[in-house]
Amino acid sequence: MGENRSVGLESTHYLFDREIAPAITVKSGSEVTIRTERADDMVLSKTHETFTDRDEVVESGPNPVTGPIFVTGARPGDFLKVAVLEVTPCPDGSLAYVTYVPGPSSLVSPFSLLPDFPPKTYWVRVEGDKLVLPLERGEKTIETRPMIGTIGTAPKRERVLSYWSDREYGGNVDCPLIRAGNEVVLPVNVEGGLLSVGDVHARQGDGEVSCCAVECRGEVKLRIDVVPRDAAAYFEWPQVNGADFIGSIGCVKHSMDRAVEAALLDLVRRIERFYSFSTIDAYEIVGQCVELRVCQAVYPHFTCLAMIDRKYLA
Repeated sequence: MGENRSVGLESTHYLFDREIAPAITVKSGSEVTIRTERADDMVLSKTHETFTDRDEVVESGPNPVTGPIFVTGARPGDFLKVAVLEVTPCPDGSLAYVTYVPGPSSLVSPFSLLPDFPPKTYWVRVEGDKLVLPLERGEKTIETRPMIGTIGTAPKRERVLSYWSDREYGGNVDCPLIRAGNEVVLPVNVEGGLLSVGDVHARQGDGEVSCCAVECRGEVKLRIDVVPRDAAAYFEWPQVNGADFIGSIGCVKHSMDRAVEAALLDLVRRIERFYSFSTIDAYEIVGQCVELRVCQAVYPHFTCLAMIDRKYLA
């Protein structure tokens, strides 16, 4: 059993960057409890409900992450297997929110004939396993589905803002299946991996199509293991795996088509290489049994999870 450590909000930052000093150092197999900041960095409030009516310029940018976590023994070429044990939205009782920002939504101008909408924020109460969404027609109570929106390692060279994603480090993939009971596998590009986590959502529909999930502060509990290449069953893209499925995430800027292709190709190659299928058999089993989850469709961010039930791989 590994050690149990914690990282608080004092260790939030806005980059995946090899130059950021680690918040903590842990051994492989350790459990870590992490507090995460709300995606707006608590800029929005009931007196300033949109990003356009703030009194000051927000220089830090959106999507803060907590960390980084240095994992002893993790070296370039290894992988971090991050098991999500718990995700708790609004652990401090703070409000969650959904805000509409004109422009990047999937269903408004210039991507459809619908007119755009003015900025608007809905303040959301999280009450146990339910959340209360105050719609114009009245309050709507729905179930929470807590998830981690952003999880990534430091890239090899150039630092990147934490709201981007890439196959090299993971990042802001907004996959609803990054939740308790599943695990994420990410490349180690620099000594220690330097894992950072943030952007907890109390709930998010596939695609995050309105440009915003139910954004909240969060507390996540993870178990982090260093896995060598020969044991990682890794091809090229970040993985999300569960007890009953394996999945590959394609994350390609400016193109959902390419994101889907990347996820599918990665899944086929994993099945071929690690489950003793020929190439054509792997392609065929994916063709008949794959499930595609559009994770993010907020221009220019496009991510897709290609997943398959493990029972078809035996």
